[in-house]
Amino acid sequence: MAARKLTPEERLAFWMRKAKRLQRSNSAGVEERIKLQQKNQYLEEEIKKHKELGDMILQANFKMQDRICEYNKTIHILSEKISDLKEDVKELKSDSAESWKTETVPEKGISLVDFDSELTDLLLECGIYPEISTGE
Repeated sequence: MAARKLTPEERLAFWMRKAKRLQRSNSAGVEERIKLQQKNQYLEEEIKKHKELGDMILQANFKMQDRICEYNKTIHILSEKISDLKEDVKELKSDSAESWKTETVPEKGISLVDFDSELTDLLLECGIYPEISTGE
């Protein structure tokens, strides 16, 4: 069976149908591309937000590490001062009661040994009130 030749009108109709199909698929492709571009833009904005949040978290982490270092230094200094204070108390206990220099805090009636003023200030700032019994 031989294929018959199409008339010019039939060829035109064939190509018009083909053009409409291509146009529909092209329109669908354009719509899909627009949706993908919108989704891509949304994802880029989300990535940017998360990156900014991550940067903020890193900065906060660095600040906290700095604070922890400062606290550790303070704890170390206080530990040394407390050790020195314990040694001073041992020395004072071994001395006679007359050789102690004491002063009384009037509102508390507490007898305090004449400590190093820097240490006393540091302890008082921390809310620690050094008390030493004079044996009275």
